[in-house]
Amino acid sequence: MEEKKKKKPGCLEHIIAFFLTIALIIFLLVYGLKSCAAKLEEAEKDKKTEKQDPYYNDKIDVWCLVQERVEKELVSPKSASFPFGGAQKHVECTAPGIFIVRSYVDAKNAYGAEIRQNFFAKVVKYENGKFEVIQLTFESPF
Repeated sequence: MEEKKKKKPGCLEHIIAFFLTIALIIFLLVYGLKSCAAKLEEAEKDKKTEKQDPYYNDKIDVWCLVQERVEKELVSPKSASFPFGGAQKHVECTAPGIFIVRSYVDAKNAYGAEIRQNFFAKVVKYENGKFEVIQLTFESPF
């Protein structure tokens, strides 16, 4: 009887495996670098916006405060969904220390239906650095 010899991987298989491994490493490096570059570009854009808008950080604080207040008024606060980029798109500094917010929230009502409610808020920043929502008004959806 003849014994069947197990075929050992030859040189060609080792070379193919080596090059596939190298190709995979290069792909991962390139993809990772592109991802990092995009994040750095976005961070630079934020820095430019911050330099151009002296109220940039205040607008973010105002947006977060108004979101919290709006959620307190909703029937289902956990269902609240606010628009992306709210601080820069929906917050306006009308005078030093006075901020106006015009935006909307999508949330479930008492019947479980998701509706969009527009709202208006006026926020004051005091000399001690604290913010206060002095007016919050919801516009009727009808």
